[in-house]
Amino acid sequence: MLVEFKLWTNRDTVAKDVARLNELISLLPDNQGVMGYVVSVPHYENAAKVREALEDFAEHFMLSREVAASGEPFPTGADILGPSAGIAIIDVRNHHRS
Repeated sequence: MLVEFKLWTNRDTVAKDVARLNELISLLPDNQGVMGYVVSVPHYENAAKVREALEDFAEHFMLSREVAASGEPFPTGADILGPSAGIAIIDVRNHHRS
């Protein structure tokens, strides 16, 4: 399994990361069962901005829903209306939006 973790980045950079991991996987001799993921964690001043960022990613990539937190913002401090983050998990072998 190959995983690239991004604290946050734009979708164009993530698309390059997805392509790079796919290329690495394709170089492996027996790559049929090899999994690859790009995990991006947007962090903004409130949950609404995080949700907006995650929705933008979801328009361009198939986000994995295997992790309960994927796609749902959560507070990163004591104030539930304050700074928040989210998790976008992209399966590099099944990432295209149809």
